[in-house]
Amino acid sequence: MKKKTKIIGTVSALAVSMAMLTGGVLAASSVSLSVNSTVSFEASGVYVMAEGSVLRGASTSSLSALEESDRPESDVTVGASYTYKGHSYTPTSSSDDTPNGGSSTETMTAWTVGTVEFIESETVIRYQIEFTNYSEFGVDIAVTDNTDTFEGVSVSIPNSTLSVNASGGTATYTVTLTLDSVASSLEYDLVLNVSATKHVITPDEYEAPKIYYHYEDKEMSKESADASVGGNARIVAPVYAVGIEAEYYVTNSYDYEDRGDNMDGPYTEIKYFTDLEGSGNEYNVTAYSFNHKPADSLCYVIRIKIRWVDAEGNKSPWSDTYRYGHMCLTGD
Repeated sequence: MKKKTKIIGTVSALAVSMAMLTGGVLAASSVSLSVNSTVSFEASGVYVMAEGSVLRGASTSSLSALEESDRPESDVTVGASYTYKGHSYTPTSSSDDTPNGGSSTETMTAWTVGTVEFIESETVIRYQIEFTNYSEFGVDIAVTDNTDTFEGVSVSIPNSTLSVNASGGTATYTVTLTLDSVASSLEYDLVLNVSATKHVITPDEYEAPKIYYHYEDKEMSKESADASVGGNARIVAPVYAVGIEAEYYVTNSYDYEDRGDNMDGPYTEIKYFTDLEGSGNEYNVTAYSFNHKPADSLCYVIRIKIRWVDAEGNKSPWSDTYRYGHMCLTGD
């Protein structure tokens, strides 16, 4: 058994209560020689899973997860655990954490950690919560730190904000406590307020579009490559976009190998998704999507670049320039 110092620090009764609409508390009861922790968690309209663990070690590079066998005999906290899993929704099953299709208004159960001791050979304790976002949009995790300073204990919180990508993205929030010196007592308040909200994308975050093959999940040919063959090209629209602005050249091309170098244009126009063929967030982009169409319906080459347009008229950066077309079917 590892030798304990007389003056030890205990992190006591850390409880995580994560709620969608009502908010909860991550809190600890006050004991002597302890770190008293209070963390509130509020999430609204998001599908988030949280998995918590407590780690301890001699340094931040040698931390390992605590097991129940590491719990001090004096800790008789009912329901205490060094691990946690909670959902802001009803999961599909006990082995499948994805949402079952219901609303994201489920109250997340409390996590009661109980007592965690600093020991002589392991003076670093870390609380770790990994968030998994099952929403179809990004989620922002924001943390307000109202923690007081305390002589003898260093507190490290690397990120006060986290961005969790949509559809299975993950991000981890940590609080690391390091016992720097032995004091006559260790009474410390760790107060954190955590909230999870839908990420609202701003125009300066817009990314340039890509154009894909209609039947394959790879990009169409770029300006410097041979023209693609296969008719329709496909775009996958982000949630903020309502249409595209296109700058393009177009031509009939019976000599497909020259990729239509003698092209008409450039033309510039905005096309809203309601005017394009497609469904969901995927739309076709061909020479026949625009006002300046090739005269022959069997073959064409288009050289094009596009950018997203949102409902307020904001625009993303331009895409690369693509050159593709539909092979002329001669001899039929």
